[in-house]
Amino acid sequence: MKKIFWITLFLVAWADPVFATDITSSAVNVVAIVDGQVSISLVLTENTSTGATLTSVNFGELEPDSGGVTMHSARNVVISITANTHGLPYVIKQTGSSLTTGSETIPPGSCVVTPVYTAADNAGADQPPGSSLGAAGSWVATDKVLYASESGTAAMRTIQNIYAITSDPGAGATSTVPSEQPGGNYSSSLTLTATTS
Repeated sequence: MKKIFWITLFLVAWADPVFATDITSSAVNVVAIVDGQVSISLVLTENTSTGATLTSVNFGELEPDSGGVTMHSARNVVISITANTHGLPYVIKQTGSSLTTGSETIPPGSCVVTPVYTAADNAGADQPPGSSLGAAGSWVATDKVLYASESGTAAMRTIQNIYAITSDPGAGATSTVPSEQPGGNYSSSLTLTATTS
């Protein structure tokens, strides 16, 4: 009887051993640019920061107060101000002139602005410690402070400023618009400034 043997040949490939090693590339330049320009942006809305967008501070036709003796603006105007100072401490100020027809003037003490900080306008962030809001009062003023940031590295924040014509002392009014105020189209201007320190 013939026996057949099968021979299986296994081939084993041997490689040179691999050792851990570093191979370094040449340096690669990485560039990023941050605009260092100080900027201020304004958004005007009707009555609240989420109200209809406006293009000017237009109070509409003044309306009589409940007693009919004085008048107030038909709507408030909110100017939301954001200053980007790239971390520099800053102060937001406003300068405003009297509402006048040229011959008649609405009492400046009834033309008020109330600065307000809300976390909702600032991605949920609270007002920074050390920062402060200006007092409610007449916007007929020169360099009236609306907001002063904290010292050190100042955070970029949005501040609401509620503009109104009112006789309400709680809103900062020190005078009223009498119901016998002469008719006409009254106009004024506001300038808002962010000053770094």
